[in-house]
Amino acid sequence: MAPKADRAYKNILIVKLSAIGDVVHALPVAYALKQCFPAARITWVVEKPSYDLLANSPCIDEIIIFDKPRLKKLSGFRDYAPSFVRLLRSRRFDLALDLQALFKSGAIAFLSGAPERYVYCNTRELSDRLSRRVCGPNRDGHVVERYLDVVRAVGCEVKQVVFPIHITAEEALTAAEAARKAGLDIAEPYILLSPGANWPNKRWPTSLFAALADKLRQDGFIPVISGGPGDAALAAEITAAAAVPPGRHRPDAPRRGPGHACGRPPRPHRYHPQRPLRQRAQGPGYSARMRRLLAESLSQRSRLPGGHNRRGGLRRGGRSDSWPLTGRPSNAS
Repeated sequence: MAPKADRAYKNILIVKLSAIGDVVHALPVAYALKQCFPAARITWVVEKPSYDLLANSPCIDEIIIFDKPRLKKLSGFRDYAPSFVRLLRSRRFDLALDLQALFKSGAIAFLSGAPERYVYCNTRELSDRLSRRVCGPNRDGHVVERYLDVVRAVGCEVKQVVFPIHITAEEALTAAEAARKAGLDIAEPYILLSPGANWPNKRWPTSLFAALADKLRQDGFIPVISGGPGDAALAAEITAAAAVPPGRHRPDAPRRGPGHACGRPPRPHRYHPQRPLRQRAQGPGYSARMRRLLAESLSQRSRLPGGHNRRGGLRRGGRSDSWPLTGRPSNAS
């Protein structure tokens, strides 16, 4: 993967602040940029809840946390904003990619001082006034490809989608131990089901999670429920409705450690109950059998009562600490 243009960027800024799933979708941008401009220093600005996803990424040289809560008060804005802008400008970015496409992310890209700024196609809040809007051939396709269209706009050829996530040996041991305590042999084929979401209209009905769990069992997979402290009721409903109750898992391994050479880690897969085309699994990482199972279950959404699609109140649960589905939530890290 090499740039078509003669320009070789030295300091590249990625702005993707949240949410956790969206940050995961943006990870291939870091890999593509590193492959295209291997000598470039890549910095990512992110909000604190998503920091751990990036901490071990082998293609990110620096992570800058955007402390949004400090801007809610005038005193915090006065004390924090100038130092944050000075930090950005000290990096002397020559390229900024705004993948959030909101005013706050556009302002960060603009205030970084980068002379070239590009923004992801789905712009809102006038963010396209601060950066050049990029709407590539995938504007109606998968969100990962939409983000990668921004990389293509700077002259890079993207031939594959790679999620640069590195799992340290310590994390792997912690995950295996958590699984063992929950009664799961991590060597067995298992699939995590995460029923929780901040917006009720983004939650897939528990009855369909239960049906999917049964289908996964039939195909030789162990369904495992994971979630935050506020998801215990959802997990209980799934467990009660499934013919064979799903397993229980506590994925609480931290994501910290030294950087590593940019490589090809396992591919994460994320499905969205509202937009399966936009956020379906990509590439050859899943078998046709797995794709059929999930597509079959996702198709049942069209038969849901209309009330499921209505936007409800936001659940304020703080960070989603890992927890066993039996007993009280655990805040262990």
